[in-house]
Amino acid sequence: MTPELGLLLGCARATITGDRAAATIPEPVDWQRFAALATRHGMAALARRALAGDPSLPPEAERSLADLARQIGGRSLSYSQTLLAILQDLREARITVMPLKGPVWAQELYGDLATRQFSDLDMLLHLEDVPRAEAVLAERGFIPAYEPDRRSSRPPMRGRHHLVLMEPGSGVIVELHWLLAGPKEGLRADAGEVLSRAGEVGFLGDTVLLPCPLDLFFYLAVHAASHRWSRIEHICALGAAATRLSGGEWTAVQAAASRYRVQRRVWVAVLLLERLGVTLPGAVREAAAADGIASEVASAAYIGWDEEDLRAAALRDAFAHARTMDGTVSAARRGLAYLLEPDEVDWSWVRLPRPLYPLYWALRPVRLGSAAARAASRRVLRRDAGA
Repeated sequence: MTPELGLLLGCARATITGDRAAATIPEPVDWQRFAALATRHGMAALARRALAGDPSLPPEAERSLADLARQIGGRSLSYSQTLLAILQDLREARITVMPLKGPVWAQELYGDLATRQFSDLDMLLHLEDVPRAEAVLAERGFIPAYEPDRRSSRPPMRGRHHLVLMEPGSGVIVELHWLLAGPKEGLRADAGEVLSRAGEVGFLGDTVLLPCPLDLFFYLAVHAASHRWSRIEHICALGAAATRLSGGEWTAVQAAASRYRVQRRVWVAVLLLERLGVTLPGAVREAAAADGIASEVASAAYIGWDEEDLRAAALRDAFAHARTMDGTVSAARRGLAYLLEPDEVDWSWVRLPRPLYPLYWALRPVRLGSAAARAASRRVLRRDAGA
């Protein structure tokens, strides 16, 4: 483990446990690399907070982290104001909606809306409310972000889990979700059941919905898995959510994970939480450690945290993710879905008329193969440059 990664993990432990001593600065540290690694993992603002006031932190490094935190904070505040305005419009249209991730969750998990990096605003709502919500957002200038969704014969909602909208002037992106996670992730919790268990929290003088602790934990666990456990902040957020669970709720986690068929991905998350020093019930730790595949995937993810080029490992990590699906059939489906099932990126890569949409299933593996070849080429060039 490099000193930079070790320090970043210490910052994550300090964030979750509140123990500032966990973020002890080793010698020596490449502070430029540390800032880049913290940014890559979505931890720049949290690292700055964990290291604030440490006499061992060089002034140049403190200024660099402070600049990054200031940028994140400014963006978070701007997006928060946009979020509240949109929520007010949707409420006036009698549409029930709950923010996902973003500044609301940053405030709840870390105590500060300015500590989490994000690039869009995600919201959960009932599927039947999506057309009306899209119309409300259209009045604010939002249009579908992907060209096929702008047509009258847009791709069907069936098999999807969200609609991506964009305001061209500001570049703000809003994702309207009607499932807690995508069909490829296997977690089939729809908006209705999640919204029915949600509670209310205060946010910048307003009141917004927040998932119950169990749903919050599951969402963050599956979200981290969907990103191949590649960002430390995803695990850090999960750790903050895990500290809210009581012993009885951990029993419910195990039962629900089995019911939703995402148990192995929960075990991977548990094993990574242990790496960050999160204290978990003994029975949960033992069950996770007993799963050989979960242990293998968690170890690989942990090693991958020091990699700087995420794209180079994308295809490898996708198959590791497929292995964590509960059951051979589910794993095979996940692998095939990743290779063949088109998404918004494929629609943007090549624009086809509606009668030719089935061709996207053939074009997706071509696009993935092309991306993998470019990543391999970059690795060769870096290796030759270092020779």
